[in-house]
Amino acid sequence: MLEYLSITNDVDRAKKFFESFLGYTTGPYNLHELIKKDVNSFNLVDVREYEDYTRGHIPFATHIPFEKLKDNLKRIQREKPTIVYCYDETCNLAKKAANVLLQEYFPTIELIGGFESWKNHGYDVVRTKATNE
Repeated sequence: MLEYLSITNDVDRAKKFFESFLGYTTGPYNLHELIKKDVNSFNLVDVREYEDYTRGHIPFATHIPFEKLKDNLKRIQREKPTIVYCYDETCNLAKKAANVLLQEYFPTIELIGGFESWKNHGYDVVRTKATNE
């Protein structure tokens, strides 16, 4: 516990962390506002499993399961920021997807809290009839 307390005393380090964190993440409210304002100004990628995507996803999201992301980069417009999301705050798939995209020089942002946070805020959810993908 004392180690954490000593780290918190480093205000400059904390400032850099939070500036970086806020620069590469967004929350459901900000995403909702961005969709209303200009849905064509960014890519939105759902990296969850197909069955979960069909049961409900964020409007305008493109589904690319994490395992297939590297093979489907051509489906993402590189010149636009890409917002990635997965299940919830305990899921690391969006972080892993962001890492894959960043290695290929796609500007990338993570939706904090994933789909569950979006849904818990009461925003629209799209359900898709399952097809063979």
